[in-house]
Amino acid sequence: MSEFSEFSLFFQKAYTDKTYILWDDVHWEVGKKGSGLLIKLLKETEFDISVPWLLRWLQNPHDKRVLLAAALHDELLIRGFDVGFAS
Repeated sequence: MSEFSEFSLFFQKAYTDKTYILWDDVHWEVGKKGSGLLIKLLKETEFDISVPWLLRWLQNPHDKRVLLAAALHDELLIRGFDVGFAS
């Protein structure tokens, strides 16, 4: 498995269905290693995962393989990237 799919540096925020918090810093190079676009997510960054209810049979919103993607997606949106790029 890749480092991406092994991601487990998060915990679910108490009393929420879809909000998670990072418990350590995450550094991610967008695209591929050496791309020059480094995204740093800091410890205690909150992010949410949203999967439309009609698609939850296909993708569990709590699947750890998609949580890093959700964290990166939210961070890219905060930094002003458009939705297409962030997705």
